[in-house]
Amino acid sequence: MIEDAIRALRDGKFILLYDFDDRERETDFAIRADAVTPGDILVPGRTHYPEDIVELVAPVGLRTALGLKDNDIVTVEVDYD
Repeated sequence: MIEDAIRALRDGKFILLYDFDDRERETDFAIRADAVTPGDILVPGRTHYPEDIVELVAPVGLRTALGLKDNDIVTVEVDYD
């Protein structure tokens, strides 16, 4: 299983990381920073978030770059063809 995850990361693919049962019990997505593309958007599988929340993967720290704080409201516009 670990070898498969290492291979996926080497190939520039996402892997899933499950947190311990005695912690948040959530699954995180991980990818190499140099493999992220501008279109990588994740919908978190966390049950305590509403469906209108998305998680963005970016090559920069968006919170810092945009001066965002916890609970700031941000509108995300997705443009595609």
